[in-house]
Amino acid sequence: MWETLPKSLSTFSGDIDHLFWGVTYLMGFSYVVSMLVIVYLLIAFRRKEGVKAQYIPGESGKHLMLIYIPLALFVCFDMYIDEETAEVWHKAKMELPAADTKVKAVAQQWAWTFVQEGNIETINELHVPAGKTVHVAMESSDTLHSLSIPIFRFKQDVIPGRIITGWFKSKSFTEVKAAKDSMVARYNNRPADDAHALELPVDDAGTASFDIQCAEMCGVGHGIMAARIIVHSQKSYDAWVMAEKEMIQEMQDDAGSSE
Repeated sequence: MWETLPKSLSTFSGDIDHLFWGVTYLMGFSYVVSMLVIVYLLIAFRRKEGVKAQYIPGESGKHLMLIYIPLALFVCFDMYIDEETAEVWHKAKMELPAADTKVKAVAQQWAWTFVQEGNIETINELHVPAGKTVHVAMESSDTLHSLSIPIFRFKQDVIPGRIITGWFKSKSFTEVKAAKDSMVARYNNRPADDAHALELPVDDAGTASFDIQCAEMCGVGHGIMAARIIVHSQKSYDAWVMAEKEMIQEMQDDAGSSE
């Protein structure tokens, strides 16, 4: 099946998709009607032999209706878009629900450093539990970046000198895992002679991984500033945290014994 957008897997991604399609349909309708009117005018009032061109000031009631009716429609369209945008913006950006887990994301040319609670630090890998509210405190160590997680419809510019906190909450792990498995099956089951065939790695039973992008031109290495988010089941996430803490403790013990 042909898909126009990435799968929608966060609690507010459906609202953003609804807004996206609403704007698309309104602008598409306006474009088609405008083109039809232009084509009609080009045909109906094309140059004809023996017919003198007329100057039309557009001041009659008929002509004014052709101006003000489309204008009123566009104003209504704009008011609808503004109202819908304000509602979605407030939900996704202005409200900050209580966090189940917190992460610090530090952008630099050209990588992402994620610091989880417990001082667990990862490069270009963000680990989160499914179905939990995640607060992401974003900062940049050099220039302007933008943290984008398309699958969650999450995007936030990361600005030097500021710490900006955003949030997202994935759907249940069952839904997230099913979506990832369907993506893998869709791409990996292409014909062998497909020139655009793409092999996606298969996640283990307790995880589902998706792309993270920098969505702001940040220098010559912008195109390689890719990362991934790994969504865990709660059991898998707890095991990952425990393993990371044990590794940190071992490193500290080794450092202490070498002194």
